[in-house]
Amino acid sequence: MFYVYVDRIATGKIRLKEYMEKRIFHFFPLMIITLIVITVFQIINVQTLGGWIVYGRNDILHFVLNVLMIHGGVLDTGDSFNGPSWCITVELICYFILFVVVKNAEKDKDKLFINIAMVLVLSLFVVRQSWSYPVINALVMRGVLCFFIGCVLCQLYTMIVRIGRQLMVGIGCLVLLIGIALMYYFGSRDLLVGGDSTQLLMVFCFS
Repeated sequence: MFYVYVDRIATGKIRLKEYMEKRIFHFFPLMIITLIVITVFQIINVQTLGGWIVYGRNDILHFVLNVLMIHGGVLDTGDSFNGPSWCITVELICYFILFVVVKNAEKDKDKLFINIAMVLVLSLFVVRQSWSYPVINALVMRGVLCFFIGCVLCQLYTMIVRIGRQLMVGIGCLVLLIGIALMYYFGSRDLLVGGDSTQLLMVFCFS
């Protein structure tokens, strides 16, 4: 993501509307298909087993929130339908923040890294404070933290390739370990050992 879009955003070759449309429609078809399939199965479960399975908040409100992709991190109403798809909401928030950060820096690489550093610091602060406001909460900020660590690693990889592959491997591994240590220490302890770790890893990979 970072590698593909950073230069296009910085030079104005892609605008926010086009950029977000591309990102949303990248997820939307598959998300809608899985939502419909799970809804059908849940209806069958109610008729045959007498109730919902796995996630119990499967009403009209939560269906609409799932369709709008604001069911995770925006309005904390609990897991529903396709529960793990909450990470899509977090990823879209990350994509929006990335656009703002890169656009603000334009072609100034130093300013870009300062902006990213500020995002990382603010994310760590929110996670440590366990805030639970819409969008500005520990769940979303853990995703933002993982996403922008991935962006930093992408940029470091690009820089290190120009230096030499042996050094690239060593520094890349070191930065990765430091990133994991930061996520583990400043996030909740289940970040790497359970809970939402799989979805957060997906956010990291989508950077």
